[in-house]
Amino acid sequence: MTKYNSDGKINVAVVDGTALTGFLSPEGYINVFEVDGTVVTGIYHPCGAANVFINDNDTYSGFYHPCGAWNVTTTDFNNGAIKVFEASGSFGSGSGPGGIGSPIGLLFLITRAV
Repeated sequence: MTKYNSDGKINVAVVDGTALTGFLSPEGYINVFEVDGTVVTGIYHPCGAANVFINDNDTYSGFYHPCGAWNVTTTDFNNGAIKVFEASGSFGSGSGPGGIGSPIGLLFLITRAV
């Protein structure tokens, strides 16, 4: 599969962050983890996926959310966010702030401390 769909949106695979996935899925999609924007997370989730914040309204948001994640949109609004298509998985499936609070993030924290 290609990285872009026929509308020019980036194909993404939404992951839950509980297993190591890396940045790209086997199909070639970018693995993403949805964050709620309340915790500073940076771009990468500990599982290897990109942290994304969903901005599906017409308010300009820019490329990055203040938490460090990418702003993405599944709509056709021109709000500065990255336009994505959920080729695998779906947004709004119980994702959280990510980072150290996620189970895999806690595992990395423990192994780094030892």
